[in-house]
Amino acid sequence: MNAEAITSVRAVQSTIIEWLERNRSDISTAAYIYSPEQVAENYRDLREALGTPLVVSVKANHCPELLARVAAHFVDGCEVASLGELRLRSGTRQKVYFNTPAYTTKIVEVASRYNTTFIIDHIDQLDVLDSVKKKQALNNPVLLRINFDAATRGEGARLRDHFGMDPGTLLTAAGKARDLGVRVAGLHIFCGSNGFVEKSASCVEVVERLHPKVSEVLGYPPEVLNLGGGIPADWRDRSIDFPAYRKLLGKLKETCTVIHEAGRAIYGSAGYFVAEVTSVKSIGKKRFVVCDGGMAQNFLLARTEHFIRKHDTPAVVGARSCDESRDYTFVGSSCNPDDVIGELRDSLLDITPGNRVVFNQCGAYNALYTVNGFLALKQSSEYIV
Repeated sequence: MNAEAITSVRAVQSTIIEWLERNRSDISTAAYIYSPEQVAENYRDLREALGTPLVVSVKANHCPELLARVAAHFVDGCEVASLGELRLRSGTRQKVYFNTPAYTTKIVEVASRYNTTFIIDHIDQLDVLDSVKKKQALNNPVLLRINFDAATRGEGARLRDHFGMDPGTLLTAAGKARDLGVRVAGLHIFCGSNGFVEKSASCVEVVERLHPKVSEVLGYPPEVLNLGGGIPADWRDRSIDFPAYRKLLGKLKETCTVIHEAGRAIYGSAGYFVAEVTSVKSIGKKRFVVCDGGMAQNFLLARTEHFIRKHDTPAVVGARSCDESRDYTFVGSSCNPDDVIGELRDSLLDITPGNRVVFNQCGAYNALYTVNGFLALKQSSEYIV
């Protein structure tokens, strides 16, 4: 990604901090702050870099006001995983990809009224569609989902997720869809969160290998190949060779429509988490900054699911400089020992109560992975800038 695009993202970060300083008395922390302009820019730039249509995962950010402001930019449609997410974007006529391992007749009945393509996670889901098809007209196409590990490592492979089908079951599902009169529009594969850099080429290889086999079973070639995403939130800083990747897609694009999905790559850098410092304490030589927001409002910052915890470094608003170098650990207000959300090393800042800390890359999933009502602590506010 070019330096101009990266500079643009950092300029937005500076603007957010300036906005916080100007509107201090109006901001109730802990809070999430979202930039619709950054969402739109991320979508436009990533779509251009990939050279394909780009579907946006609604599950990455559920803020209704933000979605209302940016939905018009998502020209290739959205992916949803629940009826609640479908309702969030029901005011638009964009194409919908419904993707869940737990279809019910109600989900299919409701979603089929929209411009919906159903992603089939396993073969029994075709029976759910068929049961609805027997009661009402159902002409929605489907994509058959492939399990990445089963397709790349073979039978007996260690699976990192349970989604999709192994190649053998995929062909069986294609035959069943044919017999039930369900139109298979294409294939879907996902290499896993943040897996694009290392695994995107393998996704291409899998669909190149399986597409002809599925076509033979169906008696016609599926026209859509959804290669998922797995693109990290900081994709601009990863030096991804997009020209080489676009070249890799060349053969597929001659006969099929290749599309990608993105969630954190669209929303991640467009969201910020803000907390206010309530106190600063020391245990021996260790300084702890206690904040009014922590894992109860932003669970992902606590890094509890990471084997090696490398905490984020926040920007600090309102702190004065000092002469001595200091290390700070930022903690939330709960009684959970894992409620550690950030670190600042070798700082020349004198952090005091009333200062505010700002974490970037918090626009995707951060608010959604947090347990509402944890220890009855207050929930976060949301602001659109």
